[in-house]
Amino acid sequence: MGRAGLVPLLKTPRLALKWRVALLAAAAIALLAGLTMVVAYQVVRNGLFDELRRALQSDAAVVASLYSSGEGSASTSLTGPTGGVVLQVYDPSGHLLVASRPEFEASDKALPAADVIGGLGVPTTWSGLVGGVRMEAALAPFELGVVVVMTDPAYIGFVLADLSRNLLVAAILLVVASLVVGYLVAAASLWPLTRLARLASTLGPDRLEAIEYEGPSDEVGRLTSALNGLVGRLSVALDAQRVFLAETSHELRTPLTSLRGFLDRAVRRAKPEVRDDLMDAQRIAGSMTRLVEDLLQLSRGQLVVDPNPHLVELRSDVLRPSPASSLGWS
Repeated sequence: MGRAGLVPLLKTPRLALKWRVALLAAAAIALLAGLTMVVAYQVVRNGLFDELRRALQSDAAVVASLYSSGEGSASTSLTGPTGGVVLQVYDPSGHLLVASRPEFEASDKALPAADVIGGLGVPTTWSGLVGGVRMEAALAPFELGVVVVMTDPAYIGFVLADLSRNLLVAAILLVVASLVVGYLVAAASLWPLTRLARLASTLGPDRLEAIEYEGPSDEVGRLTSALNGLVGRLSVALDAQRVFLAETSHELRTPLTSLRGFLDRAVRRAKPEVRDDLMDAQRIAGSMTRLVEDLLQLSRGQLVVDPNPHLVELRSDVLRPSPASSLGWS
């Protein structure tokens, strides 16, 4: 759809106002819910990784303490947050000496020497790839080198995937609920407008009364006041129109009645050669009288139920030349 076809669609919405308000409310709630869920996801993710790093640091401190006292070994059993961790021991130059699992004694499973040396001073954490797998590790120094306790944080990914699915289901349910609640709220909020529209629909030429409103002076109150002002001005204008029509009809009715009386008497006394002209004038006077009667009826606020079309006689009124044209008057 081009821009020219989109603009009229936006200007003339097809949905009712209540549904438009409900959809806007649902969209706003969905947006806020989405932002909240993204923030909640990040908070949970960061919390899980922080808790994992704290657990690894605690295990690394315990192992370093054991090695410093001479009681530890590479097979020391640790029960980290995943149910098991990998223990590695490095010398002060950063070379891997031994690991709690044989597969982690390979050179590609060793941490970078520079990072290990950095852990000689104070306990620290490390995150990176070990053998192509991301690992989280904690480094703790002891008398003969550095102890590294590491684990695979893949379980956090599974937890976050379950969390994402649950958040998505919750978001869908929240949007559906927001549509229902938004419609109910919109219906309750727009009830004064609905009442105002219903009362305004009862107004007409025969019933121009002010609409009663007892609510606060808000948007609906101002709209009601403006509508009542319009109704008042319209009522005054219609009354003035009726008065004008009544006075005009009355002022025209009296001379027309006299004129018809004069014409009737003239027709009875007229010679044959002027009788037709007087009868035409008599007929036109009758038509004007009927028009005045119609105006008088309208001035009383009544519809003309059986209107007289006042047809024009083509032969006598149009085709036959007028006296002025026959005498050459312009």
